[in-house]
Amino acid sequence: MMTALISLSGTPDASVQESAVARLEILHGLHQGVSLLLDNPVYVIGSAAPADLVLGDADVAEQHVRLRFSVEHVAIEALGGDVTVFDSLGQRRVVNVGHGQRISLPVELLVGQSRLCLRSTRSARAIPAVSRRLVLLKWPALAALLLLVTCATAFAFRAPAESARHSIADSVPGSSVPVKSAPTLTQARSWLEGA
Repeated sequence: MMTALISLSGTPDASVQESAVARLEILHGLHQGVSLLLDNPVYVIGSAAPADLVLGDADVAEQHVRLRFSVEHVAIEALGGDVTVFDSLGQRRVVNVGHGQRISLPVELLVGQSRLCLRSTRSARAIPAVSRRLVLLKWPALAALLLLVTCATAFAFRAPAESARHSIADSVPGSSVPVKSAPTLTQARSWLEGA
């Protein structure tokens, strides 16, 4: 069991900070000002011993809320009491007992009389290498696609004028557009020999 007061003993070392999935800050309540690095993927917050994090505030149930962390999100499951959620845009949602909500970090929670803030501990450096490669390849791929579209458009408008006249003459009966016939094989030979 871990209580919110344990974090007052000192600053976590670098290895704990690297393995942490989120940072919990208590913004309002009995434990206001406490900040914890959460290194497990699942935590139960409540007012009694079975909970992983114990809060002594009013209106906090024995097992009030379960938090499940994944990358930049948290799944909030209201176990013993309603949880009010404020997302990064300031929108307010209430997660009723027995229900859950998956939301992006950072997020603020109202658990009983305590107000908590959950933030991601991942920095821009911690983005996986595959994701970085995709970001780096995005602009060259976009430039190649733009070049391809430009070339295709240029070739589409480059149709010879004669073929356009042929298609007009073929489609309009009695058209007065003069049609030039293709040279015969003997005309081509004489032209090549003369050159």
